[in-house]
Amino acid sequence: MKKILIFLVFLVFIVVVAYVADAFKPTQPLTLTKVTVQLGWLVNANQAGFFVAQKKGFYAEEGLDVTNKPGGPDFPSIVLVTSGAADFGVESGAESILLARQNDIPIKAVAILDRKSPYVFFSKKSSGISSPKDFEGKTVAVSYGRPLEVVYRALVRKERLATSTITEVKKNPAIASLFSGAVDVQPGFISDFIFAKAAGKKDGIEINALYPFEYGIDSYGYTIFTTDRFIEEHPDTVQKYIRATLRGWKYAFDYPEEAVDMVAAEMQGTVDKEAELEALKTRAAYVLPNTDGETLGWMDEAKWQTMQDTLLEQGLMAKPLNLQDVYTNQFLKI
Repeated sequence: MKKILIFLVFLVFIVVVAYVADAFKPTQPLTLTKVTVQLGWLVNANQAGFFVAQKKGFYAEEGLDVTNKPGGPDFPSIVLVTSGAADFGVESGAESILLARQNDIPIKAVAILDRKSPYVFFSKKSSGISSPKDFEGKTVAVSYGRPLEVVYRALVRKERLATSTITEVKKNPAIASLFSGAVDVQPGFISDFIFAKAAGKKDGIEINALYPFEYGIDSYGYTIFTTDRFIEEHPDTVQKYIRATLRGWKYAFDYPEEAVDMVAAEMQGTVDKEAELEALKTRAAYVLPNTDGETLGWMDEAKWQTMQDTLLEQGLMAKPLNLQDVYTNQFLKI
């Protein structure tokens, strides 16, 4: 009897050891869903939330392996997304989504970042440019094929400028073209204006800014989009991507110094961290909701309607669209 009892105790011991050993086996690595994102511009503080979400593991927590591809003048996000080269894209302005849908390009906005227009046209103070009327007789850099061009065209038409007197050239991201006098007006984001001021300060050059929203040209800024087909076939992936991305942006605004360090690691050349930090902190006022009742990323139909009306009035759109085809809030918290 004693031998049987010892055998049973030993057997229980073996079972317990086997169970514990199995419980502490290294788990098989989660198979992550690969997602490619075409960002709207070159890497700087404007892209902070995307890289924070990546480096803090927010995407991985959602089961996503996200590759953020830097943008630029030669990387049109709409073309790259619709061609299948990227799953999501970021346009620097929502106007592009409206114009794409008008041309039967099946893309849809799934979240926005900038609630109010972050666009600015800046110039050297010595040029005397203080209103759109002062563009006449000057050389203006234009972001051809990008949302900033749409805003520029709308502003020119609204202010009835004599376009024959304006010399237009392709925008060079380098601010040197403005400082050298090659161009008189440079378009960009509020953050680009901050970078220009920081660079100008070193050379004793003062910079002025002109904001299109002060002239009735208002719109959403950074707009995250994908194709109708991707939404239909991969709604869970869209949900996870948007959730992690907005979490990344919230973290970036809560911990801007850490966010700038993450972005700086992705940038090439010398990085002015002070200017990048100021740009990120300034951007918060454009992106974060004003009240507790608002949701980060949420889109308002009235704002889309205003943008569409502006494009129609300025002859940049031929006919109105069903806005439900243009954007969706289904992946955002209410």
